[in-house]
Amino acid sequence: GILSAANSGRVCTDFSPITNSQGYDYMLTLSEFFRKGEVRELPAATSVTDTYEMKFDLLGRYERKKKNGNIEYDNKYYRCAAIDLAGELFCCIHEDLAGIELLEDKKKALANLKKILVENKSKNRKIHFFVIEYGAENRLYKGRTQDVYLRSCMRYIEENGIFDKNTDRIYIMVTKSDKFNVTDTASETDILRQYIEDNYLGFYKNLKRLCHK
Repeated sequence: GILSAANSGRVCTDFSPITNSQGYDYMLTLSEFFRKGEVRELPAATSVTDTYEMKFDLLGRYERKKKNGNIEYDNKYYRCAAIDLAGELFCCIHEDLAGIELLEDKKKALANLKKILVENKSKNRKIHFFVIEYGAENRLYKGRTQDVYLRSCMRYIEENGIFDKNTDRIYIMVTKSDKFNVTDTASETDILRQYIEDNYLGFYKNLKRLCHK
């Protein structure tokens, strides 16, 4: 969704993919995936061993207010990188913390994750997204709910110092919002906040605690 918006020409002046990106082909596919006014079927799930690094330049329109009150835009390029991690990695994290023996592909995936998020430290500013499926709070995946995996993920993040001083924003993104029962008295925002409070309050509070810390 983010890459398609960037490529649409409506939110930034120019979107320029970097050819030496490990996920170059995947990035171009996603950048034209969602189009205004069209309904599309989502791409297939990402394999546990697949981690896509997608680098691109954005010609931004960052607003800056001058001393005389006028608004100007800096109109310069920003180098960005989107890293797409498989949801299966949450299972790998949980099993590893629980002392469960991992298969070779999961060990490889976890090592790759640590290389990207922990060992490859840089001064680049970061934004983290957590994606939760609306209505799937009680669905079991390998015998556990989403909340169990999210709590283990919080422990992993804290132990490895992933939310350090270079993190600017953290978002919880809830998918399947078309299932929201919007009424005159309950907006999408109201429904979303209540949903998180009813089903993921522990995760949310832990996330908030880590942000303050």
